[in-house]
Amino acid sequence: MILVLLPGLDGTGLLFKPFLACLPLKIKTKVIAYPAEEALDYEALVNYVRPRLPNEDFTLLAESFSGPVAFLLAQEKPKHLKSIIFAASFLSAPRPRLQKVVQKIPLFSFPIPKLVIQHALIGKEVEQSMIDLFKQAVEKVPAKILNYRLRQITKLELTGRVEEVKCSYIQAVNDKLVLENSLDLFKERIEHLNVVSIKGPHFILQAQAKICADFVVSEITSGVRSKK
Repeated sequence: MILVLLPGLDGTGLLFKPFLACLPLKIKTKVIAYPAEEALDYEALVNYVRPRLPNEDFTLLAESFSGPVAFLLAQEKPKHLKSIIFAASFLSAPRPRLQKVVQKIPLFSFPIPKLVIQHALIGKEVEQSMIDLFKQAVEKVPAKILNYRLRQITKLELTGRVEEVKCSYIQAVNDKLVLENSLDLFKERIEHLNVVSIKGPHFILQAQAKICADFVVSEITSGVRSKK
């Protein structure tokens, strides 16, 4: 079993570093990073990810921005897909007012203040190294690409259902970006959904890396045991 990770808005996969460090060595992982220079909408991202999926059993972990990619892939029922774990994600625009903000302000065209990173994304108690990692990930992607991805989120309105695929959702209790009711759509659209609520900010995989890693491992191993 392989754990395939789909990244958040930056698309680099760099922000998985704290989480990956908490996984046991027995868990095989594969991070699928997105092209930094291409403006790909959600349909194009699905087409990009599909041929890069393993030819053996795998669990898909989709963080934030990538939740819709995993959801659309699940509807295709890939041969080796055994389960999906969504982390602080959404299936429609998580903030209704975000569209107006994105239209008026090119958010990533200037450095994001440290206080904003801490308050809205990572939390006040994280170490400086985590803030530096966030800045490093964002700096690797052109602002026009990041703002394009933000616009894709504002237009998001997925249809369809996911059935016959075991799914879990990691809910960040103190999420400032994804509203609590975003979970309702997952419950409506997914036949089998297990929800775990973890105290922490939107970047829950980073702020609570050990707790999230333990949960993900339990989900993977329970799937392997049930298969046997």
